[in-house]
Amino acid sequence: MKTYHFDQLLTEEIEKNADHLIDINSTPITPMEEHIQKLKERIDHQESQSFKKVSPYKKMIGTAASIIILSLFLSFLWQTEPVQAFKFNIIKTFIEVKDDMISIKISKNSPQEEERIEEKDTIKQTLSFEEARKKIPFSFIQANYVPEGFKPQDVEWTRYAWGEHLVVQIFRAENGAFINIIEGYNLQGLESKETMNIREDAQVKELKIDEKDILMICIEKDFTGALWYGDTASYEIAGNISEEEMIKMIKNIK
Repeated sequence: MKTYHFDQLLTEEIEKNADHLIDINSTPITPMEEHIQKLKERIDHQESQSFKKVSPYKKMIGTAASIIILSLFLSFLWQTEPVQAFKFNIIKTFIEVKDDMISIKISKNSPQEEERIEEKDTIKQTLSFEEARKKIPFSFIQANYVPEGFKPQDVEWTRYAWGEHLVVQIFRAENGAFINIIEGYNLQGLESKETMNIREDAQVKELKIDEKDILMICIEKDFTGALWYGDTASYEIAGNISEEEMIKMIKNIK
């Protein structure tokens, strides 16, 4: 498969739609290089979480999420119909390149007020579990059951300039196995959902657990992922555990 770079794809789309991106009501536009940097930070974060055994799959999820975030951020700046088409073309181009792995659909609600962060800032902190409970200004899920051998390591909290918060709880075992609980919050009221076309050797199930619509994904013998959504948040548990252990974890979260 040919390799495509995001800066190349975005540059091509901008050139195609240059006439629509001139004098947009004098709205200050952040340089595209900064958008690319934010996109790279999202992908680098996914790659750093030890998803090596399923890296093609997990990288695609992280990349798709990055494209969604970028697209939603652009929608705050540019609301004209031609520019909405431009935003869609970014995603469409990406899907065409990777259409064997993932497709995306987006819905959008009205933005809500939130503490402002400067556009240039992405704030990332690594905290202990105790520190995270004190410092993160909203409730994140608590795992009341974790399979034997796994111990809490730390919590990574990232705040992005466009209002998204990413909270990753990391558990590790002595043999190198891991469990990550990943929560993405958009406190501006935006809702984003990905529809994933999973690789053929994965087992995919749709389950109802405690009123949650769960997408359960089992890849190889020792990796299970679960994905579900709230109104303005997405939740994922992924790690080296069995399907039975995953279900028990979901039933015991608060």
